[in-house]
Amino acid sequence: MKTTIGLYLYTGRKNNENTYPICLVLYHNKKQLRIPLKYSVKKEFWDRKSESILKEAWDEKLKRKIKINPPVSPSLGWANNYLAGKKLEASKLIAKLDESGQLAALDAVELKKRIQHKALNISFYTFTDQLVEQMQKHKKDGNAEVYKDTKRFLKIFAPDHPELSFEQITPTLLKNIELRYMAKDNSLNGLSHYLRTIRAIYNRAIEEGIVDQERYPFKTYKIRQSKSHKTAISKNDIEKIRAMQFPADSKSYLIKTLFDFSFLCRGMNLTDIAKLKVRNIADGKIRYRRSKSGKDFEIRIKNCKDPTSRIEVILNLYLPGKGPNDYIFPIITNTRKSELEQIKAFRFLTNHYLKRWAKRIGINPTLSFNTARHSWATIGKKELGIEIPIISEGLGHDDIKTTQIYLDSFDDYLIDDASDSITS
Repeated sequence: MKTTIGLYLYTGRKNNENTYPICLVLYHNKKQLRIPLKYSVKKEFWDRKSESILKEAWDEKLKRKIKINPPVSPSLGWANNYLAGKKLEASKLIAKLDESGQLAALDAVELKKRIQHKALNISFYTFTDQLVEQMQKHKKDGNAEVYKDTKRFLKIFAPDHPELSFEQITPTLLKNIELRYMAKDNSLNGLSHYLRTIRAIYNRAIEEGIVDQERYPFKTYKIRQSKSHKTAISKNDIEKIRAMQFPADSKSYLIKTLFDFSFLCRGMNLTDIAKLKVRNIADGKIRYRRSKSGKDFEIRIKNCKDPTSRIEVILNLYLPGKGPNDYIFPIITNTRKSELEQIKAFRFLTNHYLKRWAKRIGINPTLSFNTARHSWATIGKKELGIEIPIISEGLGHDDIKTTQIYLDSFDDYLIDDASDSITS
């Protein structure tokens, strides 16, 4: 396989000023693709052999005030150095991809995309927008919101860089962001959340060849985090919540029931509960794809250690009269608002109720839907002695550092048995 990159005057498209765009021309896997750069000149002022703008172009520009796109450049040497630099950057990227074995796996369009990002000095914000678009396309709305929130965070706390480039994200800038954020009495863990997202975006940019590994700011700048308050509660506390009495048609009853459902379903998060449809239930199981990770889950409805099967009891409260495409729970109900808006509003209401209940019955004041997930894991490990690999698989952890040392997978019945023990 032969891959080449060169500079070329594309005469197939004339600009308004009778000039033609200078392009990087990529040849890869028997396909030729162009990447326009920011200069264009007349045919007679382009030297194909040396791949450079001729001196006569600059002389004509000076004599007749003819615009060369872009209109302002310090000198002819600067312009040619820019063009040569873009070709060199692309050549280095191709060499790196070839050395790592990635080049052979890329088609010409994907390789062009990587070179184009590098050649056009794509900004951090633009790249983040592209990742958000990809996530939304693949229905990962939760992750997309996290990335959008992080962009908003940077706009506020890095105001001196309206068009933030990857090169501008230095240890000094990150430290200044930290100081500004903490000066407003914000939490260290809140800062950590945003910085970890920035780091994830930066790592992705390195993978795609947009920025060099040598510039990586997180080699020097270390993300700090304070010890979190424990969010898990005991089985006894779970029973206290279950014992609370509310009218069956009230919001309180719905929220209490959904909190219990989350716990019974291995800490299913509120977004996934809201998006559950009748068609997700088949063959005595709930099958769904976790919105946060995109991982497929199966949860057994019948509890082999509890004949009452509370999952089934809860489902039977909301299933009657609904078709396969109907939502099971009354969270997404307004056709004029997006799913995300309705889930956000319901989460805000839910957290308000849960914190109020925590004070009333004297349990963990940080009570939230995330507590159900933490409690499922903690009760399984500390109170019942279930092995960490089964807990990890049941939660669907993707963190390589904590799960890669465990077995690749477990039979579903082992996870279901573990869940039955925890929730019985």
